[in-house]
Amino acid sequence: MTHIPSTQHLVPVEQYAQQNNMTADQVIRKIKAGDYAGERIGDQWHIDPKTTTHETPEPQQKYIFAIIIANLISAVGWVALVGGIVALCVSVASYGSGTLAFIKLLVVAVAPSVGAILTGILFIALGQVMRATFDTANYNREVLRLLQQQRTAHPLEC
Repeated sequence: MTHIPSTQHLVPVEQYAQQNNMTADQVIRKIKAGDYAGERIGDQWHIDPKTTTHETPEPQQKYIFAIIIANLISAVGWVALVGGIVALCVSVASYGSGTLAFIKLLVVAVAPSVGAILTGILFIALGQVMRATFDTANYNREVLRLLQQQRTAHPLEC
């Protein structure tokens, strides 16, 4: 924790946290770790915003339910992919001799196994595309928030 001799530039931790998309607890931890300059005055923590090297935190996650669905779709895809590979290996290993056995193998075992493998790959890709879309939306919202914050802080420069 860095001691600041003059308190004229100090702002309450809650105010700094709100302006920088952080929680007050995160800011206090950084003060205690020596990453930010600040001190406790009475029962309230204060920070000197001019001495902080602001690190952009992860954007607030929205679309939590949709992200869970995307992860479930990917998980189903992985199960289908692994199941299809295992089924294909087992069916090829149990391959008998003769033309009839080969046709039976193709129709009964290989075609569904390949279908499961392709479906698994499709579901994995779909889940990943969904997740990337939600992450992009979250980061775009964060960029918009930062631009709006910059515009309100310096209205004549924009």
